Amino acid sequence: MKNLYMNVFASLIIFAAILIAVFSWLNYMMLREMQGNQQQELWNLVENNVMTDMQTVDKAYLYFDESYTEKMEKELKSLRNYYKKNPEVETWDIAAIKERTEMEFYIIDTTNTIIKTTYQPAQGLDFNECCEKFAKLLNERRAQETFVSDGLDNSAATKDLWKYGYIATADHQYILELGVPLSDTQLFKSFNFFDSSASLKEKYNDLKDIRIISSEGFFLESSDDKESIHDMPKTWQSTYNKAVESGKAQRYESELKNGKKMIYRFKPYTAENRRGNSTDRVIYTAYTNDTEMAMLKESRRQLEVMLAVAFVTSIMALLIIFKIFTRPLRLATYDVLTNVYNRAFYLQQMHKMMQHKQKYPIGLLLMDLDNFKQVNDQFGHPVGDEVLKQFAQILHQNIEKGHYVVRFGGDEFGIILERATEQKMIQLSQKIMNSVHDKTGECWNLLTTSIGGAIQQCEDETENSLFARADDALYKTKKKGKDGYTYAA
Repeated sequence: MKNLYMNVFASLIIFAAILIAVFSWLNYMMLREMQGNQQQELWNLVENNVMTDMQTVDKAYLYFDESYTEKMEKELKSLRNYYKKNPEVETWDIAAIKERTEMEFYIIDTTNTIIKTTYQPAQGLDFNECCEKFAKLLNERRAQETFVSDGLDNSAATKDLWKYGYIATADHQYILELGVPLSDTQLFKSFNFFDSSASLKEKYNDLKDIRIISSEGFFLESSDDKESIHDMPKTWQSTYNKAVESGKAQRYESELKNGKKMIYRFKPYTAENRRGNSTDRVIYTAYTNDTEMAMLKESRRQLEVMLAVAFVTSIMALLIIFKIFTRPLRLATYDVLTNVYNRAFYLQQMHKMMQHKQKYPIGLLLMDLDNFKQVNDQFGHPVGDEVLKQFAQILHQNIEKGHYVVRFGGDEFGIILERATEQKMIQLSQKIMNSVHDKTGECWNLLTTSIGGAIQQCEDETENSLFARADDALYKTKKKGKDGYTYAA
């Protein structure tokens, strides 16, 4: 009997050791996958922050732009008429033109060279050498006689941000140009994505560099001697060119010592209101994998400790170990507060569904609780947390089999639909909005729901694309006044 007890005890210890080893290995692999998801989230967070700032600048710029555009057009048409009377541009008093217009003045000849200007850094600048795409655009504009005003642009000479207007002379010999620097304007001080980029680098240890690159390959507001992509390594340039040509984010990695590496990402950006090629830009970011390496090292250390514990533990230890490991597994999938799926699950599930090329299209609803910040401000965060729990319950009560409720963070939720149709999404959205309307209580009187939805357009559409279309639809709902649903056709 004693031997039986010993055998059973030994068997339990071995069983415990195997279980711990298996779960430790699974936990290690899951941590690696989670780290990959977190890294992707970091990339998206940083790039979306910069894109949002640029969108804000571009939108704010439209208001700023109207008055300058009107003034530029008036002044340039007047200068073109003056050219008819005096085509000898070398005799022009350009200092007087600058004083009258309160703008920098440029004259560009048929070789696309600035032959005369009040802005000395640009004197003699040959666009054929520095800016091939823009030189082609100048040739097109020289053949026309209409006034042209570009959007937010960068100076080819100094790389800072400017507003430019152009008009060709009637004989097509010259292009007359006026420019206004934006760096000292209140607009730029209020909406400066370069300051935002600097704060992001301070916030995230893995983030080493953020640059905004113009369509001509210049670093906007460059703070070092690397002014253009031509100052960068060949692999860097090649990846940048792929991003520009494909219109999609590209990346490459370089190996460092001891498993460390650098990741370089290039994400194209085009302003909603496209004006010339100045609105085409690329967001460049560079990251290390230091956080990933630290997490994996810690995970390996924990694995060794757990294996050692397995040989001196008992049945109770086995039960405790099960309990220890079930919690992180659940945390990897569910949101702690609302008990719905979290973003990590969302990414895994979408990846799984899209990999299997399902017969039916995937649908995605994104939703925000309108005025949720007011609830936190007026009633406190505990009440806000309770509202989020109840809202999660509302979503669960209205979904069917094959639907997945996800919390992305804050008051941002989503629902994945395996077999999506436009009608199903409309009906589900209406049920959710009605359920929120039916909730009683002082805090619920402040709340409504804005929803945006999109259905996978083809089997090859990516999660990023589907999410972006649903997010754009949500933005349109909010723009229309909130408390509604918009479908991304």
